Amino acid sequence: MIVIFQLSIIFAFLALGELTVWLTGIPVPSSVVGMLLLAAALQGGVVKLRQVEGTADFLVRNLGFFFVPAGVGLMEHFGLIREQWLPIVVAAAVSTVLPGGFISYVENICRAMVEESNILGNSYVLLALTFAVFIVASRLSRRWGNVFFNPILITIVVLIAVLKLGGVSYSSYAAGGDLISFWLKPAVVALGVPLYRQLASIRRQALFILMAELAGCVAGIVSVVLVAQWLGASREVVLSLASKSVTTPIAMEVTQAVGGIPALSAAVVVCVGIFGGMTGFRVMAISGVRSPVAQGLSMGTAAHAVGTSMAISAAGYRYGAWASLGLTVNGMLTAMLTPSILSLMGV
Repeated sequence: MIVIFQLSIIFAFLALGELTVWLTGIPVPSSVVGMLLLAAALQGGVVKLRQVEGTADFLVRNLGFFFVPAGVGLMEHFGLIREQWLPIVVAAAVSTVLPGGFISYVENICRAMVEESNILGNSYVLLALTFAVFIVASRLSRRWGNVFFNPILITIVVLIAVLKLGGVSYSSYAAGGDLISFWLKPAVVALGVPLYRQLASIRRQALFILMAELAGCVAGIVSVVLVAQWLGASREVVLSLASKSVTTPIAMEVTQAVGGIPALSAAVVVCVGIFGGMTGFRVMAISGVRSPVAQGLSMGTAAHAVGTSMAISAAGYRYGAWASLGLTVNGMLTAMLTPSILSLMGV
């Protein structure tokens, strides 16, 4: 009963986010708006922390898992990725690392047989398979601690291989996978809890955070465009990569507005999140970045919700609060600035 009560509060704020976006038309996902509203309600005492804490913490801890079905969707775009894999991979990788560096710097300074038998064609079997693979992958990750044993990456790769070998389409998988993806928005709303826990620190450093986020946003957009152009990517691909460091709804909306391919943007967003989540803390350690604020902001900005999930798993909720803030601010800045920056760069 407690879980149902706490879920009802979280979904209420998701609904408020949907209503706010519908009324205002702001280019921000309803889940992000709901997250901010929840944090504000907690700060104002309208909602008590004990009324949402348990369920919110569970959703936030498992945020990365809710990205698995979207990652499996990469199999729908293998053709385009195969044609222009070099500029896509290099540009996405370079521009994922660079924003973290800028943010840290500024912040420190300021298939048929199987289908016939209806085994893998059953959505509940596919759903159970997703859970099973992710649980095994998570245990492998905790046991060996190797960067390549990322549970999200392993789950996506294994599921794509199974679906391809079994001749199962992504649409068949999505019938079960959508039950997992459904929880992504509530999980983002739940990020309002760790954000609320750090509101006092955020207020004290608001100017520095905004400067850092602006630097990281611009660096991410400019670097991915320049690298993709240098490697000969088509204009459509360049436009599709520009918003690759934000959550999928923002990325697809921005890409649609500038004339790119939203489906490609969605696929790249997932890859960038996994790459950033796997390498982010290691890159910052090599670079000598020690500040929890800089590390958290960098993970949320460069690797969106997946990076935020990794930050919480690796370093705790304090880092997760800064990562969720980076995710939010970078998403809004990217939505507002991408068209202008692309225009100034002559794209």
